Amino acid sequence: MSKLVFIVDDDPGYRQYIQTYLSHFGYEVKGFADGADCLASLEQNPEFVVLDHFLANGETGLEVLRGIKRVNPKIPVIYLSAQKDISKAVQALKLGSVEYIEKNTGALVQLKAAIDQLANRKKGGFLDWLPGMKG
Repeated sequence: MSKLVFIVDDDPGYRQYIQTYLSHFGYEVKGFADGADCLASLEQNPEFVVLDHFLANGETGLEVLRGIKRVNPKIPVIYLSAQKDISKAVQALKLGSVEYIEKNTGALVQLKAAIDQLANRKKGGFLDWLPGMKG
């Protein structure tokens, strides 16, 4: 069974780009243009959420991140944004994002690596046998 990943990005082209890329690796990917639709669909219990900073209707990924963590704090969120402002990355991480990836030419490779690492942690990674290392 494939793992469900949500992508929240208001750019339909980039959202489709991520969806196509991750589906080649066996992920079931659902895309959303705004946070409201994502939040309304969280009962589908995605394994991960990939979240952009600037979204439709003037909302930000930080607002959506807060909403996700209110609904289900255990869902890992990867913040993927063109924002180069380090304060946005710090805010996202403080609010519970597990990773901050800057949109650039290597972003999809970094995203896949981050998702694979999180999936490995969830099923028990190779370091889990060490005291204090279990995720």
